Amino acid sequence: MSERFLIGALSLVFASTLCVATQPRARANSEPSAFDARSVGLATTGAAYLDTPAALVVNPANLMLLENGAIQATFQPIFVRQWAPVEAPDTRSESSGFGPLFAAYASARVHPRIVLGFGVYTTTGYSSGFTGVERIASAELDEPRDISARFFSFEASAAAAIRLHDRFFLGFGLRVPYAQQGAALYQELFPATGGWGYIEQDLAGVGYPGGRFGIHIRAHEKLTLGVSYRTKIAVPMSGTATVDLGGGMRIEDIEMETRWHSPHALQAGLAFRTYGGQALLAADYRLQLHQAVNQVQYFETSLLREPIEAPFYFNNVHALRLGMEIAPNPRLALRAGISRGLSATSKEGLQFFTPPPGPSGSMSFGVGLRFRQADLDMGLVYTHAGKYIEHDEERCGPGNRIKTHCGGQYGVRTIQLSISATRRFTEEARPKLAPFSERRAEERAQRTERRGVRGSADREDADGDDEMSDEAVDRR
Repeated sequence: MSERFLIGALSLVFASTLCVATQPRARANSEPSAFDARSVGLATTGAAYLDTPAALVVNPANLMLLENGAIQATFQPIFVRQWAPVEAPDTRSESSGFGPLFAAYASARVHPRIVLGFGVYTTTGYSSGFTGVERIASAELDEPRDISARFFSFEASAAAAIRLHDRFFLGFGLRVPYAQQGAALYQELFPATGGWGYIEQDLAGVGYPGGRFGIHIRAHEKLTLGVSYRTKIAVPMSGTATVDLGGGMRIEDIEMETRWHSPHALQAGLAFRTYGGQALLAADYRLQLHQAVNQVQYFETSLLREPIEAPFYFNNVHALRLGMEIAPNPRLALRAGISRGLSATSKEGLQFFTPPPGPSGSMSFGVGLRFRQADLDMGLVYTHAGKYIEHDEERCGPGNRIKTHCGGQYGVRTIQLSISATRRFTEEARPKLAPFSERRAEERAQRTERRGVRGSADREDADGDDEMSDEAVDRR
């Protein structure tokens, strides 16, 4: 078997599956926030206000906002509906995907000025496929085929927050990643003869440690600021691939190694509290620097002397998020938010499993229940992105091992649910609420008292005006 064939086959395996891996979610390629349901309900903001153990992921400096510590668990399923012109330009194939994300955290105050946090969480969870495909990029297949891709990544993290001043907190953390990916794809392996093959792949690996840093500033009694920075990390992955050429010809156990990168990321936010703390307005900006790490992927195999290069042409991700929370009473919080982002996908690197290039938007809703020493938060995010792409025959036509920029409508809809349960360790539990009838009577009494105070103030102002008028008459 020629080295030329192996390069062609293996580069298709890597390019197709890693394009999914580095763009795991269909929400403008920004990473999911399966970290805290309150944050999800507020459009995945939180850099300036999040006060749960999940802060070690969003902004580790916010761990200082916890009183004595807490434990937290989050479950977040993601449902994805995706469409792309898989069979030919201007056709439409649809795919349904599901990604269950999990997270667990714990934090403890070990000193009046130091809080420690620990967590294990899913950063990416994606699985999707197109079934019964009869053509791919206008090429007829020997029989209907199913193609699919999946990718999961996890991190374990330890963090600490230090209070340098009553209005300034510093946080830092260490992250260790793990990633796993696989795919089953049917691709053109021999461009000169139009030969196709079925490819299966499985890779996994533990990555190098990375860092996360954050600051929290209490600029005013009502205004807080937060900034966090995450370093890039590389995850070396190894595994095997199998190529089925048909007619009983099958190549198994092709060993391979590659690296997947999580890019540098910066998140900055502010939170404004008003109405005695019953209302919260939050805004966050997030930047992910994909261009610095995900332009070209390199792959090593036991059968080739030279590494394989696969270009992806990723763009940087920008996202703006706005959220609002209203607490009508101490036990209930209602939330909503919107966000807008730019995708990492470029037209030159667009493939069937990737989100479309350009902007996308999302809407968030949430509710929070506060018990004496526990919180239960629920959030929902709906995202839609769609774009029509003009066909580029040079990149998508016959003779291209990696087919990109195929013409047609690309789009994705995502529903992201989130549930977080938090047990707080405090000196005193929240007071029990009085019966509803007593609370209503107390509210009426407070309103009557406020009206009485305003009426008294108005009468004093009127008396003062009368006295001034009498003095004016006397002077005249």
